[in-house]
Amino acid sequence: MIDFRPIVPPGQVRRDGIVKVKLAHGQDFSLLLLDRVYVDEDGRWLFFEPSMFGPPRLAFHDADALAQVWLDTPSGDTLHVSFTDGDLAGRLPDGSQLFACSVVGLADFPTRHSGDARRAADGSFELRLFHHTRPETLPLIVSSGHVRGSPWNLQGNKRLENVGYAYLTNLPAITSDDDLAAVAMATDELFGLRLDDAASADDVVIIKVTRSATTDRSATLALWVPDHMIASAHLIRHDQRDVMGVFYEAVLPAVFRIGLQPGCALDFLSETATPPFTYLQRFDYVIVGDARTRTGIVAPYDEENTTSICKVEFVEHDDVVSFWRANADTDRFSGRDFDPQVFAGLA
Repeated sequence: MIDFRPIVPPGQVRRDGIVKVKLAHGQDFSLLLLDRVYVDEDGRWLFFEPSMFGPPRLAFHDADALAQVWLDTPSGDTLHVSFTDGDLAGRLPDGSQLFACSVVGLADFPTRHSGDARRAADGSFELRLFHHTRPETLPLIVSSGHVRGSPWNLQGNKRLENVGYAYLTNLPAITSDDDLAAVAMATDELFGLRLDDAASADDVVIIKVTRSATTDRSATLALWVPDHMIASAHLIRHDQRDVMGVFYEAVLPAVFRIGLQPGCALDFLSETATPPFTYLQRFDYVIVGDARTRTGIVAPYDEENTTSICKVEFVEHDDVVSFWRANADTDRFSGRDFDPQVFAGLA
């Protein structure tokens, strides 16, 4: 196996962790989807949600393989994650794989984690997430033992026919307009997206999102939710090769969606979500919009009208890094069937 020891610059630390990744393919490129990183901090598991991440750096020596990737977190930390093909630590039903890894960041980066996690009996993880609602609604949810799936899409402007989403967040409270924006809501329904290479701060694309106020989200239900039930975030691709290369921005990293069959709900017992294996609804693709164009930057929100997708590869008998090496420069996109979301119409 490759013997690697990540360089730890002054003022930074290395922590042992677990990284959750998927392999996905676009029409002319492949992508290592970085779902999240887990770090064991003195026996307490923390998770870090990427707000941006780069393409992996891959190194091969004989039969061994090493992968390194950077990510920025919503709190502003840059973390450097390293793992090998021999670090494979588990496979999950959503097509993702877990790898034991090394995580390097500022000495106090664990204090700015995205949330708490805990290890499940099968080695996977559960995340501590929150559902915010009206004070008069919370007792009804608690007594029913479930969170109903919403028929509305991520933007909140179109109904879905073949799926309903239970929407959760890692934000423990919604107390400001910034918090509302983080979960795709606004008091005036307006949301701005700035293009790459915009001529001015006013060069933005305005879309409508769900109208809401902090008072509508002042009551909170906390749940432990299995990681593999959560849909991967859609992405925006930034191509700035003359400055820092290509990198990917996670769309709404504070929004956690659990897809359910229409009319179904996310059940819970004692603050733990019950995996709905019979009516969980997954879509084995993510949208990757282009931040240089108006149609591209809205693609992750306008899910019905885009072809900018990456299809998830389910690697069943290998690790994703070795699979990538064995299938380099091959078309893994064409001819791969997938079931898309079906939309009923505008709000």
